[in-house]
Amino acid sequence: MADDELNDVSSPDGNLNIAYLPSDIIRQIIGMEDESIQSMRRISHRWNALSLEYLKDRKRLPEIESFSWCIDYDRAKTQMEIYVLDSRRAFFGLEKWTKIPNTDKKEIVNLERENSFSASVKKRLPNRLTRLFASCSRIGKVELDLGIERLLIDMRDLTKMLGAVPIREFAFIGLQCFDSDLKTVMDLALAHNADRVSISTETNREFAPSILEGGKLREFIVEAIGLFSSVEITMVYPSDGDFNWEETVFDLERKLKVIAGAATTKSDDGKRRVCITIVPKTVNNRANQTG
Repeated sequence: MADDELNDVSSPDGNLNIAYLPSDIIRQIIGMEDESIQSMRRISHRWNALSLEYLKDRKRLPEIESFSWCIDYDRAKTQMEIYVLDSRRAFFGLEKWTKIPNTDKKEIVNLERENSFSASVKKRLPNRLTRLFASCSRIGKVELDLGIERLLIDMRDLTKMLGAVPIREFAFIGLQCFDSDLKTVMDLALAHNADRVSISTETNREFAPSILEGGKLREFIVEAIGLFSSVEITMVYPSDGDFNWEETVFDLERKLKVIAGAATTKSDDGKRRVCITIVPKTVNNRANQTG
């Protein structure tokens, strides 16, 4: 390095100091070592400013694999989990959060275990979530218990927490009211540019295939297949009978011009589960052409 270049990175007392590196060099270092960006922000005011400049470009940021926020109704607790690469824990500020090893070299970080519903949205949690989601380029999958929106926070607060982060797949569980809940599903999925949407509902009454033939759920399906690459609907119910869901699938395909399929299972507690996947024919054709 030439003497004049040494002078450029020297502090006023003549010692070498990375705080005085040229801005272009600092930008390169930040881009190559962004896992340590929170530490680099503390070097100097200029390093902090250039780090914040880097973070404003969402496309440069790492992706969160998945985020889950569910309710344990039996214990009256909420639980959050996030999948991130272990090398990204410091970037997302998750060093002190509980880590559970996972077989696919990612990590499950348990964000929060609370003793009551209300405790989950008090104190620092909303700000923590807002900062977390603002620090990623996108989230691969979000699983959200709709009871969170019904019991804990209103739609505006939930939207504020999620910010503008794109979400590839949005999974909603705990669907109860086909009117208001389905509106929440559609609003959130559209706001975050979701590609795939799934909903799950459970009841003490038997679901009949006719539930998909009309009403709010049918209206949701009709709108959703024009907006998303796939729609998945899971219904869990107690039943000793065995409905013919294949006829319902055929009806969906014939009337809505889609590709659909149904899979049914029965658990040890006697509950039945039917999972219906619906894909617009245009999406299926594109997949065949590129396959």
